[in-house]
Amino acid sequence: MHHSTNVPTPANYGEPCHAAAGGALSGRTTAARGGAGAPPSNTAPGNCNSGDGGGKPLVLKAGLDSLYLSYYGRVYGDMQRRLDAKKEQACESDLGLRAQAQILLADERLEVASHGRKGYRFVLRNTDFDLGIADRPVTKFPQAYCKVSSACLLRDGPEEAVRKLTAIIDALIEREGSGPNVSRVDLYVDACESFDLDSMNRSDWVCRARDIQDFGSVAKRTGFVFGRRGVILARIYDKTEEIKHSGKDYWKVVWHQAGWEPPKRVIRVEFQLRGEALKSLGFQSLDKLFTEAGQLWRYCTTEWLRLAVPVEGDTTRSRWPTHPAWQTIAELAWDGSETAKRVDVHIARAPRDEVLISRFVSAITGVMAKYDIADPFFANTKLLGKAVDFHDGMYFVRDEGFEDHLRKKAALKAKQWHLPFHDYLEKGEEQFKEAERKAYQRTKRNLRDKSDDWDQDWDADIPGLDGDQE
Repeated sequence: MHHSTNVPTPANYGEPCHAAAGGALSGRTTAARGGAGAPPSNTAPGNCNSGDGGGKPLVLKAGLDSLYLSYYGRVYGDMQRRLDAKKEQACESDLGLRAQAQILLADERLEVASHGRKGYRFVLRNTDFDLGIADRPVTKFPQAYCKVSSACLLRDGPEEAVRKLTAIIDALIEREGSGPNVSRVDLYVDACESFDLDSMNRSDWVCRARDIQDFGSVAKRTGFVFGRRGVILARIYDKTEEIKHSGKDYWKVVWHQAGWEPPKRVIRVEFQLRGEALKSLGFQSLDKLFTEAGQLWRYCTTEWLRLAVPVEGDTTRSRWPTHPAWQTIAELAWDGSETAKRVDVHIARAPRDEVLISRFVSAITGVMAKYDIADPFFANTKLLGKAVDFHDGMYFVRDEGFEDHLRKKAALKAKQWHLPFHDYLEKGEEQFKEAERKAYQRTKRNLRDKSDDWDQDWDADIPGLDGDQE
């Protein structure tokens, strides 16, 4: 289906382009009613009731859901060799070597992936950041293309999150320019049962994009998507349903602090703006994004997309009044209020203790049932003995002891969860030095073979290229 990629700059960001109308917040009306709507508020009553009484939706949280930044410059020569060695370790069949494929930069531990991605030789990531790093100066792509996670933005706030990321980048590359460019940003607002998704039709939405899709199950609609593959994309969906699958239960803590009580649904309104749209609207600067995000939000919710109240007999949809719940969300002030403040919640990639305990209990009770053992502590010993016997029976596959095998597996899990496992990290220094030496020799050969493709000034800046180092 055709989708629009034009992003006209609005004449006036600050004023909604349509007047609000009264009426039910859940459901539809067929006739417009008078009234300009109530003024914006972030402190609506906490009963989350959006029924026919006309109460406004309770806004729970607003902010940046994801932030993508581009940095320009060139990778330090010694850092490139180190990343090459770590990437080689990530490809090793030995679990212990793979567990060491991580690097500590600016007090942040990042996993070095075994693969790159289009335009970027190295991929570094942890719970907060995902970095693509090119291995030489490029013209088509930035030297570093980075994503700041929703969890990091929620916990630390945008300014502190960018400060941490920039410290990591400064350890990797010699930067050009005063700061990063904004390549993509996702803005969101979470509101308690602001709309009845099941009662809506696609025609209720007035949107610049022609591509509109809804999704959900046979019994329940869970959301809409507008402008897929366009430079602006909008999602309106049931966030409470989504976290059942994503496992991001920390959002429940955030919402509860703002007055949410289960089982009320939380509807997320989210806009994704790519670089072309940000450039057209003049929002490639971080400073402007942080200080004037409200203008960008109002453009998205008044000029680009809005939920309208159909008027019987009027086929000109642009004249339909704005749904009052949407009006409240569109007029939200992005001024550092409670809805936009950072939230001190624990966010980790490792599974919760309850998950680990559940798996342990499942294994122990399985042994108890299979071998008719009433004592769980004896069953635990039995299970451990079975594991040792199984491992020793595979001597033709593994040439390591049971305990060493477990330590390697634990170290690999710690890397995947972006946690240190000092018992094993301290043992691999010699292996890393050997991998680093091989990576240096490979880099040196590549420089010799492809010298015509490289900037000679950049070659000169790589330490050790004078032939003195082996």
